Amino acid sequence: MENDHDPKPLYYQFLAERGQTFSWDYLENGPEIWKVKIAKRKLRIMKKLLVKL
Repeated sequence: MENDHDPKPLYYQFLAERGQTFSWDYLENGPEIWKVKIAKRKLRIMKKLLVKL
């Protein structure tokens, strides 16, 4: 995703709606452009996260 402002509110929305089912990696962190790579987590990684809970 590419945006003209930090999309952090979207991160929190995803987290509230989807939990830890995605990864969020900043590729560029402003001040003019923010680029974020958002990807679906693999099932085995999600299982590890659930075991920790």
